[in-house]
Amino acid sequence: MSSPYEKWSRPVNGEPATATIGLTSLNVCCGLASSLPPPKERAVEFCRRLDESDVDVVNVQEAWTPGLFRAIRAQLPSFPFVARATGVAGQPAGGLASFSRLPLQSVTYQSFRGPRPRAAGPLFRANRALWSRLQDTLTFALAGRRTVVGNVHLTANRDGDWPPTTGTICSSERSWRRARPDF
Repeated sequence: MSSPYEKWSRPVNGEPATATIGLTSLNVCCGLASSLPPPKERAVEFCRRLDESDVDVVNVQEAWTPGLFRAIRAQLPSFPFVARATGVAGQPAGGLASFSRLPLQSVTYQSFRGPRPRAAGPLFRANRALWSRLQDTLTFALAGRRTVVGNVHLTANRDGDWPPTTGTICSSERSWRRARPDF
């Protein structure tokens, strides 16, 4: 009997199929209100630790400004490959950026714009519509490997009412499938 993962276990471009890829994900702003030092100050330490680590790919969320993106990028010299879409002000679109020690290819960005609650009052619906503009999916392939990485920014379900057929998780799955139909 063959394994369901057999197609992924063959060597690609001479690379062993059993290679491990280290990935970490970090929300660099920790929300809008925080008692922590500003993100650029914190970036010095977390970038130093990431640069010294054996991680291959770093996904960051909430890199809202071009300045914060540049500060993080400048402090990750061992991560020369970057995946991001550029927003209108030069910031990473949706605050998403990924840094890699491995070459990247086929970067795609998909906004979650559009998912809106069908019920509730107008203020709640307007608030959710605004927040849906800040949730996105950034995907990219690692060149020469059969690996697709996704960097997703979601908000918490503050109501705790996870419906079975709608909601953020289903929206992210639909967005992932739109962004990466080959996956």
